[in-house]
Parts: sequence; structure tokens; C-alpha cells
Amino acid sequence: MRILHFHSDGNKTIAEYVALLCRVMGEYAEVAAANDIKSLTRQIKQKRPDIIHLHGCWTMQNAIAAMIAKRKLIRTVITPHGQLEPWIIRQHYIRKKLPRILLYQKTIVNRAYSVIVMGKMEEFHLKQLKWNPRIETAYNSIITDTITEEDMCRTIYGIYDKVMNTDILKLMNRETINATSALIKAGLTGNHLWLNDHEYGLFRTPNNIEWDKLTAYVHQEGISDVVTKGIDVLGLPQPDTAPTEKPFYHPKNLISPEPLSASISIKKDKGNSKDNKETACGNIFSYTDTLYFTEMMRNVRKLTSRRRLTLSHIVETADTLRTRAIDEGKAAEILRGKRLYKFTGRIMQLLADMTGLEEGFMPVPPINDRQTNRIKTIINKHLEI
Repeated sequence: MRILHFHSDGNKTIAEYVALLCRVMGEYAEVAAANDIKSLTRQIKQKRPDIIHLHGCWTMQNAIAAMIAKRKLIRTVITPHGQLEPWIIRQHYIRKKLPRILLYQKTIVNRAYSVIVMGKMEEFHLKQLKWNPRIETAYNSIITDTITEEDMCRTIYGIYDKVMNTDILKLMNRETINATSALIKAGLTGNHLWLNDHEYGLFRTPNNIEWDKLTAYVHQEGISDVVTKGIDVLGLPQPDTAPTEKPFYHPKNLISPEPLSASISIKKDKGNSKDNKETACGNIFSYTDTLYFTEMMRNVRKLTSRRRLTLSHIVETADTLRTRAIDEGKAAEILRGKRLYKFTGRIMQLLADMTGLEEGFMPVPPINDRQTNRIKTIINKHLEI
């Protein structure tokens, strides 16, 4: 992990604190520091940091540093060093603090992935401000003997790790995203022969796959079991990382997704019920399965309208299409009657993109348009803080 500290107000206590972090944490991370914008831009170019850790408040240089980080897609963490305590904010409030709050200070804190405070009182006051819910406490070993330098740095490094495990899809490279889709496909089919040459090719150069990010992502999405099965099907070694031990920041008001089947009362038939229909080609379709699928699409649309559709729902839909005997003609008729036909076509496109579902399993032709992209954005952003 690469960390770049930035402090700009000439505060000797802050400078000493940053120097301590660089010295102790430098044993297990790439750490650098900058105290002006010119040095910051140079360090960003040279070090390519994962996180910029801002120290202190109220300076225009901090505001510029935060803007640069946003433009460069670098995550920020901020330590206020007590400068957001209520008695500090009250000093010259109308003339100095309020304009700076409105111009940049609140935005800096709000956009930070985490706010690191140095005590319970500071934590309480930050919570009262309600500028950022992601507040972590790391006692300062310089001003208290209740924590050692090493323990303080380990605590802060743990916060950095939590930041890097949040919104993890944004950090995954294209090969890792494609590998996730291929592993989902292998896990759902249970057979490596379903993968095409391109999907197989992803695992011929496994070093391009960021396994730590992949395992953390699928755990957060609730599809670890499918991906683990896919890894076994392809004969790949299981990653050493333990994603369940990796904490991350949840978005506000996150609701754990329920399976689509939870609100569907139709049960799958056993293959010999009277509603089965055999075609001239010998295929057996089930009216029960067909109704089940159309009800599933109705639930998918509800979740989409509430912006709660997740990758686990997409995987569940793909599994349904691969395992149930759905009558395409009847499904299309029912979907048209429920005004779900085009919506289902868009979901089919996402099933192809995210789980590798082939058109032969799709009861409706895929549709790739702006609405499809909007639905995909909902899926990809549901864990975004």
C-alpha cells in the first residue's frame, strides 16, 4: 500500500506526528510526505499513492490537495488534529470559519473515506457535526502513553486497509472484473467446458488477476460460494486471502439483499406434473417454472425501482435460467402482458455481461441501451459509500 501524507499549515506538532507515521509505518508500507502543492504533485507522479492522508483543517492548500486527489481518483483520509472542535470553529466564525466551511472544509471531510480522530471527545464532536459518519479513533502516542508508536501506526494502517476494501469494484482492473464473470459462470454451470477460449485465457496469465480484490468483492456481494465453486471447477488454487476478515465501510442505510425467491410462492415441479409440455424436438417445458421466472422478473423490476438490485440477484437469475425448464414463448407472452418484456431483455444483457449467460438460455433477446447501463450502474454502485 502506498500512502502520501499532506500537511501545509506549518504546525510543528502535526509535522512531528507525520514524521513518526512515516518512520514507523515505513517498515511495512510505502510512505511519503509533502507540505506544499508542488511537492504533492511531484510525489503523486512518482509514488502513485493509493491514499492521500490530509492533516489539519482550514487551509486553502488542503482544499487544493483534496481537489487534486479527487481529479486523480485517489482516496483521501483526514485527521483534523482537533481543529474541528466546537471551540475552534467558534473562533472568528462569521469572518473566517463559516466562509471556509461553505467553500471547502465540509466538502473535504464529507468526501474523505475516513476521518481519524485522536480521542473520544473529538469523536463525539465530529459525530455532532454530521459531516462524515465514517469516524475512527487512533490515539496519538506523542501526547499519551496509553498507546505505543507501533500500536498507533498499526491502528491507522488498519484504517487504510478498511478504506481500500471499500468501493472495491472501482479499484479492480479489467482482467479481474472479467475473471469474476468467468468464475461465476464456471460456478453456476459446474463444468469448465462451458467457458469459451477468451474466458479460459484470463486464467493463463493469473498474475494479471488481483485475487485479494476479487475475493473481497465477491464476499461483499454475497456470492463467495459460487465463485469458490468456480475456482474448484477450473482447478485453480484457492486464494490465500480470507475476505471475511477484511472490514470495509458500508453505505448509509445498507440493507442486506434477500433472495429473489423469498417472495415467490410458486414451487418448482418435479418434472412429471401435468403442466409440463413436450415439444416436437423433445424439449420439456414447465408452466410452473415459466411462471416462477416471470415472477422473478417482477421482483427484479421492483428492486431496480428502489435501487436495491445487486449482483447476487443477477447470479440468482442466471442460475434460474440455467436450471429451470422455461417455455420461451409462454414467458414472452406473460412478460408482455405484465409490461416486462423490454425490461427483461435489458436484464438478459446484464446476465451475459456479468455471468456469461449464453443467448440459448435467454427467453427474451438481450437489449443493450441506456436503460441497460442505468440498471448496471445501480448494481455496481449499491455498495458505494
